[in-house]
Amino acid sequence: MKKIIFSILTAAAFFLTSCASLQQDIYTSSSSSVVFDSIQEVENTFIDIDCNYICSHNLSYQQVQNLLNSLDTSDQHQEPALKARLLSIKGLLYLYQGKASKAKETYIEARVLQANDSYTLLLASRLEKSNADQLDYLNNILRIENDDAVILTEKAKVLYLMQSYDLSLASIDKAFLIFSKNSQENYRTGYAKLQENIWRMYKLTNNFDLQNNITAKELQNTLTVQSMIEYTVNNSTLLNFFTAGNKYKTSDLVKKLEKAGYFSSVKDKENQNKSSLEITKSKKLTRKNAARFLWNVYIKSQGKNDLASRYSDYYTKLSQSHNVSSPIADIKIEDSDFDAVLGMVENQIMELPDGKNFYPSEAISLVDYLNCLKLFKN
Repeated sequence: MKKIIFSILTAAAFFLTSCASLQQDIYTSSSSSVVFDSIQEVENTFIDIDCNYICSHNLSYQQVQNLLNSLDTSDQHQEPALKARLLSIKGLLYLYQGKASKAKETYIEARVLQANDSYTLLLASRLEKSNADQLDYLNNILRIENDDAVILTEKAKVLYLMQSYDLSLASIDKAFLIFSKNSQENYRTGYAKLQENIWRMYKLTNNFDLQNNITAKELQNTLTVQSMIEYTVNNSTLLNFFTAGNKYKTSDLVKKLEKAGYFSSVKDKENQNKSSLEITKSKKLTRKNAARFLWNVYIKSQGKNDLASRYSDYYTKLSQSHNVSSPIADIKIEDSDFDAVLGMVENQIMELPDGKNFYPSEAISLVDYLNCLKLFKN
């Protein structure tokens, strides 16, 4: 990204005030949003970094450094409000690099220029010592300026980390309404994944007693065969009929389940083609892997082994006299896991995210898998 250098904007300057308290810092600005239009690319890149980190704890240090390198706040003729926004973003990036002292120095500089800017306030909140302190700070801001969508979104993030998913959902939904009203669709698009994750967590934890106090961060992890079995045992009764009340080490239970055919395709019942290895040797289980395991649990627990390939048998027979195709766009009838996928969808344990495709090769997260267990339990 080229160096971002801004000239003096026209006389539509922000009213600046020297403030001694938070209440003095926050006031409704009379300036136009045009002032910030020229840095939308910067904000979009920050939103991308921020959302990826909060949702999946993934942080591209190179992306952070590249954005830092692109920010030029040395121009003495730069519009103060604009410079404060850029300085605040720079401070937030310093926090991602673990440079809290530099972030604080940058905040002080930004606050002098524009204490009431949403990003200046956002940076101040992240300099607080704990999530609880940060939440108190954000609530104080919102008591004065209750329609600041950036601050409402930040509140949603903090509540998400504190596992208060109902309050988090209410906060981000309100923020998104304000973003739409202000034609700031880049924020809605940029934080759409966060809103989706909050909603999924809300659905999961509503009337579902999670064991071991699983954190929001852990819930975004992708599954391995070991974690899939561990969470199945701890958060459902699906394998009770198999374990018969006995407690096993997860590694031992995985071996027993593999031997009993729970990881094999229904087209490879005796595991002669070693289809179980697609699960046991995988570092990240896919949606199709999970469907296979859950389908095997479903048919075995109900003693319906003879119906394991019911869907592929039906469609294969039908195709001999009719021109038929799979009811799921990205799973062919010939696929060894066609029955598992269709069985999970038909029984409303797994879904077609867009109404047509299953996305079989997409890694499945713990939160999505636990939602499957919840639906299976009910």
